Amino acid sequence: SNRPYLIAEMGGLEEATKALSGWMSDKSLDQPHAALQLIRVLVHAPAAQRMLANLDVVADGSAAGVMLELLLTAPGVVPLQRSGLASLWALIHLAGPKSGVAEKLLDAGIFEHLEDELEDSHADEAVAHGIGGCVMQLAKGDVRAQTRLTELGAQALVSKIFDEHPDVTYRGRF
Repeated sequence: SNRPYLIAEMGGLEEATKALSGWMSDKSLDQPHAALQLIRVLVHAPAAQRMLANLDVVADGSAAGVMLELLLTAPGVVPLQRSGLASLWALIHLAGPKSGVAEKLLDAGIFEHLEDELEDSHADEAVAHGIGGCVMQLAKGDVRAQTRLTELGAQALVSKIFDEHPDVTYRGRF
C-alpha cells in the first residue's frame, strides 16, 4: 500500500515528531501514543523509508532526539518503550552511519538509558530486542560510535540480552 508514503509525503513524520515534542514540554496531549504509533508505522513502511531518509528531521537526528527524550520520560513503561525503541532503531538506521546521529544520541545519554531500561522493563523480551537493535545500529558503520560504545560496555549489554533472552535474534536485520 502507498498510504504510508502519502502520509510521510504530507509531513506525517514531522508533525508526529512535533506532537511528541509538544507533549513533553507541556503535556498538551492526553498521551503520546498516537503520535508514537504513527512514527512507528511510517519508519517501518518500506514504501516510505527512502523518502524518510532524506527528510531533515531524520538526517539531522532531531526525530531520533525527540524519541530518546520521550523514552527518558517513561522508564519502565513497557508498551511505550517497545514502540519507542523499535522506532528509534529505525530512525538511526534511516539516518545512516555518516549522519552523526549516533554520536548525538550517545552525547544525549542513549546508552545509559538502554542499560537502565533493560532492568526497568523487567527484562521484557521485546524491550530487550529493541535495546540490542539500537546498540548494534548505533555501532553499524560508525567507527567513532563503535569506540565509544566499546568504552561504555556495549558488548556486555548485548551479551546480557542474549543470555537472558535466548530466543532474541537479529537474523536478517544487519
